[in-house]
Amino acid sequence: MTTAFAHAVRGQFVSAVAAQPFGAVLAVATALWLPISLAFAATGRSFTPWAARVRWDRVGWAALALALGSWGYKALRVQFG
Repeated sequence: MTTAFAHAVRGQFVSAVAAQPFGAVLAVATALWLPISLAFAATGRSFTPWAARVRWDRVGWAALALALGSWGYKALRVQFG
């Protein structure tokens, strides 16, 4: 995932996905989270009410599906070049 993050930071999103698809998703999520967290910090608003509205079970299942799909992609890529 380090390689995917390194590519994403440089704006090389195709290379990031090729290196590790789930890592590329996490890199984009991290980049999107930065301004959101800065806004919460600057306004002094609590994160809790927003987090209470998120369906964390669905987020967890989606993350698991993406991680497993990414693992499968990498396994097939190594096997078949």
